[in-house]
Amino acid sequence: MKRRIRVTQLVTGLAIGEVNGGGELFAVRLAQFLDPAQFEVSVLAMWAYDSPIERAWQRQLAAQGIATHFATHYRAQFRTDFVMAYLCVYPLLWRLRPDILNTHTEYADMVGAALKATGAARRMVRTGHNVVEWPFDLRIWRKLSRIYPWVADMEVGVSRAVVQMLGENPAARLRRRPARYIPNAIDPELVLAQRSGRDMRALLGIAPQAPLFGVVGRLSEQKGLPYLIRAMHAVRAALPEARLLIIGNGERRDELHALVAEQGLGDCITFLGPRSDAIDLIASLDAFVSSSLWEGLPTVILEAMLLGTPVVATNIAGSRDLVIDGATGLLVPPRDPAALAQAMLRMIREPANARAMAEHARSHIEQFAIRTVAHAYGQLYAELLGG
Repeated sequence: MKRRIRVTQLVTGLAIGEVNGGGELFAVRLAQFLDPAQFEVSVLAMWAYDSPIERAWQRQLAAQGIATHFATHYRAQFRTDFVMAYLCVYPLLWRLRPDILNTHTEYADMVGAALKATGAARRMVRTGHNVVEWPFDLRIWRKLSRIYPWVADMEVGVSRAVVQMLGENPAARLRRRPARYIPNAIDPELVLAQRSGRDMRALLGIAPQAPLFGVVGRLSEQKGLPYLIRAMHAVRAALPEARLLIIGNGERRDELHALVAEQGLGDCITFLGPRSDAIDLIASLDAFVSSSLWEGLPTVILEAMLLGTPVVATNIAGSRDLVIDGATGLLVPPRDPAALAQAMLRMIREPANARAMAEHARSHIEQFAIRTVAHAYGQLYAELLGG
């Protein structure tokens, strides 16, 4: 009997929705949907955060026969944590001996490159999840970008904009091996199954007729949330009952709370933190709003579209793959609270148009189903191994 191909998905962690985000979620979903008859899959996390969410993911993966491993605990001392993660991942990977190591997000990419260079992985695939990598220290990105095309056996972009970004790297052009486009994806059946049918407005004490907007994501600079918070001034002036839900956690949490207080918007903006019922919350919105400054291909927009929730998003690479302005949603310039507010108001004032865009969006995203995407990854893995 032919041995299954051993594949390890390397991520920073499994505290998805708290510390970790869409890149880690995609890696987990990919692990779940690779053909178990062909692949022996494991998930290796650099850091453990002692979070109930990561334990829930571990149980879910174990039920599917997918082993999860945590290299070390995160202690918020980055340099020490990073070194410890590499030192602990190294022997774990030698024990797992994967045929394919697939890395996701910046930290895992960097560790994965070192592991591949030292022979701990037979082949390495690097999945690029964003058009901006290492945004807080471009010096690191400039150094790593010279290395990845030579160490990784294939670079994959989750959107056409990411593929273009990877292809413009001088080292990639010299290597003469273009990045592969395999889009980000969701599991439609699982997303729809997460709906409980509960009246989320009643649970949150929000009136049925109140215009309700929401956003789900890490509270980070990338998500552009200060512009959304400021947009609520104009929205509330026109629609006094309007409410905004902010779902998620992150390093900018305290700063955003202070901005809401400073703007006098505490009565209409609610921070809900990470939620296990995020799908129910998205389904309850009059419009989902993405104020991001950069993205790869945002999973949460895919989820909103699948649920039939109208979408307002910033006109940035990645989001443009999903939101066709006026057809599957509304696009506005990034960093523009006034334009964001006008689009949000339009979704409320033109309900028939909002419903039509939401319906079009639902059919538009059929190409982003995880089963299709996992099959494409399976073909790539076999191709790299000469199968």
